[in-house]
Amino acid sequence: MSRLFPMVATAAPRLTDPLDDDRERAEVLAGLHACLAAVAARGQLLVVVEDVQWASSGTRDALIHIARAADTAPLMLLATARDGDPDSGTALDGLISRLSALPSVEVMTLVGLGVEAAAEVIADVGGALDAVTAVHETGGNPLFLRELAREGPNSRSLRELVGRRFARHAPEDLEVVDVAAVVGEQIDAAF
Repeated sequence: MSRLFPMVATAAPRLTDPLDDDRERAEVLAGLHACLAAVAARGQLLVVVEDVQWASSGTRDALIHIARAADTAPLMLLATARDGDPDSGTALDGLISRLSALPSVEVMTLVGLGVEAAAEVIADVGGALDAVTAVHETGGNPLFLRELAREGPNSRSLRELVGRRFARHAPEDLEVVDVAAVVGEQIDAAF
């Protein structure tokens, strides 16, 4: 963690009693807040955390801490979660409930595009897919719609399209793709 967020590692004082979990958690959260506040002081900051339905209890605590402290720094927290994930259970419901109680939090439910909007996306990329079928296949997700439309009649399903694209890569390349999926668009090559 100190390589990714050196300010977190230095902001929290060294623990004198490693068995004090509550104290350790409080110090890590304070260090995280100090790090985010320092970065936000240079300009506005957007912190994006995706797929929080799989978040650990420590991550859920951090999200609540950041949301509570958002008034003290120019930062916005955007957390995404998938609806109806069978593995998320009550932990996600509890997180959403706790976050919803904060005055600075707004919970939004996003839905996919409808058939008419999907037809426009398909037409914009020059595709010839049936919009009703495409919406059923993709849930109306614009990215998935564009990819299916670009592929055209060569792909019967989104699963097939993704599978075909990844089948062209060696296993070690797929490991890089797995990491890139969570790292983001830009990273420091020296890292």
